[in-house]
Amino acid sequence: MPFDPSKIMHTMNELRRHLNTLNVNFPMDMSNTSISVSSLCGGRNDLSSSTDQNNSSNTENAQTRATRNASLFAIDWDGLESELISYNESEMCLQSYTITIGGLIKVITVNRPCRCVLLDQVFSSNSILNQFLAILRPILYGKIYYSPSNIHYDNIIKQINQTFESLDELVKVLRQLRLPMKSTLETYQFMCNTFSNFSAMCEQIPTYRRMLTLSVILTEFIACTELNRFESMNRESDMIKAGQNASLTNNFLAAITYFTYAPRTSVPLSTKYHSYTFIYLQNAIERAIISAHTGTNLSYGIETQQMPYPCWSSDQFVKSISRMLPLLMVLSWIFTVSMNVKDIVQEKEKRLKEIMKIMGLKDSVHWFTWFILCTTAMILTAILLVLLLKFGKIIQFSNIFVLFVFFIAYTFATITQCFLISVFFNRANLAACGAGIIYFLLYLPYTIVINYDAQIKTWQRVIACLSSTVSFGIGCDYIARFEGMAQGIQWFNLNKSMKPNDNFTVLYCIIMMFADSIIYMLLTVYIENLFP
Repeated sequence: MPFDPSKIMHTMNELRRHLNTLNVNFPMDMSNTSISVSSLCGGRNDLSSSTDQNNSSNTENAQTRATRNASLFAIDWDGLESELISYNESEMCLQSYTITIGGLIKVITVNRPCRCVLLDQVFSSNSILNQFLAILRPILYGKIYYSPSNIHYDNIIKQINQTFESLDELVKVLRQLRLPMKSTLETYQFMCNTFSNFSAMCEQIPTYRRMLTLSVILTEFIACTELNRFESMNRESDMIKAGQNASLTNNFLAAITYFTYAPRTSVPLSTKYHSYTFIYLQNAIERAIISAHTGTNLSYGIETQQMPYPCWSSDQFVKSISRMLPLLMVLSWIFTVSMNVKDIVQEKEKRLKEIMKIMGLKDSVHWFTWFILCTTAMILTAILLVLLLKFGKIIQFSNIFVLFVFFIAYTFATITQCFLISVFFNRANLAACGAGIIYFLLYLPYTIVINYDAQIKTWQRVIACLSSTVSFGIGCDYIARFEGMAQGIQWFNLNKSMKPNDNFTVLYCIIMMFADSIIYMLLTVYIENLFP
């Protein structure tokens, strides 16, 4: 980064002028000691001023202030600067904390940059600076925990953390700026030692030296700031526990809990600030303050209302049944799937299929016959279930024909899934046991999809829907959301999603179940011809 020496000299002169101005106006009263603000920058004690004796109304007397200032400026700032520079930027040291937990004394060690440990020790040894350090430690080192963690919240946190990351660039700029300051100081020092007619310049050297010392200490103090502030937690309880442990070593700053606002029907209980007179009292106080300052009475009133939200019906049973319905369908059809697979494999085991092929029966006719037989049994169950859900007031807003298409798609996918499972077995009894297990295992990805719903992308959801049970489960979840809006699933919203930034819909679920039926059937024909 290029630097202009003339601008640096001008900046140094301006800073020196301001420092001298501060020294003249800085009130102090000390016996046998000259203390000034410039002492922070290198120990210069030729500039001092005393406190006005008329300032007797101050709560703290001059002698107490002098004692505090003497304690504050007793630090060897030049020595601190030299020791800070002696450490490498990446050099790490152990810092120990002695804490008391339940009457037991415990020592905790933390690995931090050596420069930060040195600053912490020096400031802790001073009673005045230690008070500020107690406040600054969490700001410098403190972690910020947040819960829960998902792709949306992580992106928000990433944007927030850029504020702390910009401090790293500031430290780099300050360290680069320090180089020409040091070079200029060395040039001044050389000229003063070599020539005798630079008295004005030589008088400025202590001020420049203090500026450089202050720059080093300030830069390294800022460099101690923790840049990776945020840590994610899956649960709020884990976040609280981590925060309690981190606070013992000044490593805790704050905790953030994200929660999703849901439509609320219990207004008096959830808005106590409004229904329990808090907002009225607050309004009365604010109006009185405004009137006292302006001398006028406010003639207008204040009206409050809730944030508008689409019509919503809070039905916990629908929410529960949307998660349980896929599992209940799997459990109720396990026996049916097992028997269908057993009958198909038993026909193959007894060589009945080969006999029918000798008689001229084609494979397409064979599978179509089994499809009709299985559909006759399972479609009746699906129809009864739709009628029960609709007229039993479980899913009361949805269109019955849309529900029928939804369940028919799942029925077709389940039947072709039975065909696919059957080609892997040659023993009927073994096929019956294996079919039930496989059918249930294909349901398990649904639990993963629904638990990590916020993190899963559309293409990942499509891959998961290659299992028809997962498609059915996701569709049930969407239907329950539309039921909560008192709309239900209808033909006009079949291709709409209730989730923000989500392109997946009930229509996609139906399409995926029909696509699964075709895929299962093609795999069945291919594998059977490959391994007859």
